[in-house]
Amino acid sequence: MALLCLKPRAINALSTAGIRTIGQLIDRAERGIVSLRAAGVLTRNEIISALDALSKSIRTDDIDWVAYAKHRGFVILPEKRRVHWSPQAFLEELPRVAAAVVGLEGGAKALVVLRERLLCAARNVLTLEKTGRQIGTTREFVRQLENDITGMLHEVFWPDQQLWHGAGSRRQPSDYRRWVCRRSRFQLRPEFLQPLREFAAALTSEDKRRALSPLDWERILRKVWEVRPYQLEAAENLILNLLGLRLAKRTKTMFLGAQKKINRLLAHDYPEGLSRRELATILRKKLGPMAPTMAELPALVRLDPALELFHGRYRSRAGVLSRTADRFERILRRAGKPMHFRKLATSQTLEGGRTTELAAVGKLYRDPRFVPIAKTGLWAMKAWNLDTGSITEIAAEFWRKNHWTRKSSPRPLA
Repeated sequence: MALLCLKPRAINALSTAGIRTIGQLIDRAERGIVSLRAAGVLTRNEIISALDALSKSIRTDDIDWVAYAKHRGFVILPEKRRVHWSPQAFLEELPRVAAAVVGLEGGAKALVVLRERLLCAARNVLTLEKTGRQIGTTREFVRQLENDITGMLHEVFWPDQQLWHGAGSRRQPSDYRRWVCRRSRFQLRPEFLQPLREFAAALTSEDKRRALSPLDWERILRKVWEVRPYQLEAAENLILNLLGLRLAKRTKTMFLGAQKKINRLLAHDYPEGLSRRELATILRKKLGPMAPTMAELPALVRLDPALELFHGRYRSRAGVLSRTADRFERILRRAGKPMHFRKLATSQTLEGGRTTELAAVGKLYRDPRFVPIAKTGLWAMKAWNLDTGSITEIAAEFWRKNHWTRKSSPRPLA
């Protein structure tokens, strides 16, 4: 029914009578439109006019909606007729078509909101307060007006969808009392909408659920339309709204927040390090849509001197680790051999930490990751499985394993 471009009063009258499709309307027309209870004289005349224009526009296997609009006296947008609209031509014409539609339905204030909030790059959107000062209204009025514009444009560009999913609302378009769904003075050419429909068909369910990073948005544009974000010019934010997508804005503050979160995770919770995929998964759970993507993580790590890449895993440098025992583990693994506790304490001090030799011994004894090597003062990692006893203890263990005693032990040669 939305394709007939009827006014809300006519749509409500037909809905009250249980008429929700064009086929049901044609069947009811055979019995007479005059019998509609909720329709007045003007509403019945509008429905009859739509049926008359529809009968003149029916082809063998389809309906010529452009011809239907001409018979009803609508403005045909865009004015130029093309057999095929390329993505570049669609992007060039979209701002003019949107401005024409809003100008016919909304007036001067709606045009200002369209220009400052929708017909601009997603990163350059003017705030609600500044837009309100331009047109002499409050920020709340601007927000409601923007929702109305988005809903109306969504209904215009997706005429075959019953529900309006734009601007976070689930209400029917006919629920709005203002000019959102009148659509009684214009008609878009179907071939003009083809690039937008192809773009929507190429989106995955994951793209629709989450906020896209600039890298993801660029990847999708290059894959579907073979264009870059700068080629969208003023249509970027409008296209995002029409497709129901969100673009995660990357600012310096967001990058700094992500860096702090990475430092805290690697220094406190994961001193052994994380792979890039593991780090991206954890950040997505912690930060949500504002989390950096896997493609952005290498740049973040390179910019932070406290982080390093070691054997394919991101980790904090030894001097940044919060626990002394973690620093000792990092120093021992880097050395690859047992070290004296005095040297461990000195190395830890050189890395930026503070500890005495006595405190270092206490840390080593209390942590099960370290084992002493006899009474030499050397310490090793337990995971190395080294013989850490004295020579006497090693010999006694050897004799015990072989079930030797003093009587059965081999006698020395004379």
